[in-house]
Amino acid sequence: MAPQFTARERTFLSTKYHETKSPTEVQRLFRLQFPTANRVSCKGAVYKNVNKLNVHGTLRNRQPEASGRPRTARSQVNIARVRHALQQDQRSAQSFTQHSPIKLLPDRS
Repeated sequence: MAPQFTARERTFLSTKYHETKSPTEVQRLFRLQFPTANRVSCKGAVYKNVNKLNVHGTLRNRQPEASGRPRTARSQVNIARVRHALQQDQRSAQSFTQHSPIKLLPDRS
């Protein structure tokens, strides 16, 4: 999935479309204006931004909390849960090997 357009890029797409009425021309102008942008402005992106402005009156992300992958993996609560689970797992593994009827032989290489 391509990164989202910045607010400046979205404004540029919409403004240039209203000036030129040509998504192809907007694409060409976009590449000239933002040569280092690592996203491609396809015709669909131009139309979506213009439509969003016409329908909702804004180019901003209307649901930033629902946009993209949730960033909960590194929360303090999750870090503590994972640390606790690993400690429990380590204790279980030690207990299992100490009380197991199967004893591992030492490596004779």
